[in-house]
Amino acid sequence: MYKKNILAIPQGDMINYIHDGCLSEFEEYILIKVNNGKIIEQGKYNLENYKNKKYQAFERFYGSAKCNESLKKNGIQDVFRTEPF
Repeated sequence: MYKKNILAIPQGDMINYIHDGCLSEFEEYILIKVNNGKIIEQGKYNLENYKNKKYQAFERFYGSAKCNESLKKNGIQDVFRTEPF
């Protein structure tokens, strides 16, 4: 069974080390979008553009019906409030 995923491959020198290494930042990233086992898109991004793409994906996911349904199913609501508590 294939899934739709994006592979992030760090390139170049490490700019910022973050403990455990998986969050460390590198000069550039190659992103490869895969759907049903086939490469459908790929590109090379500098660190700033990579961070922007990650942030946009985060916003899309946490605003999605799938995410909200999952949160409600687990008894979690209003996680991302826009007003102060």
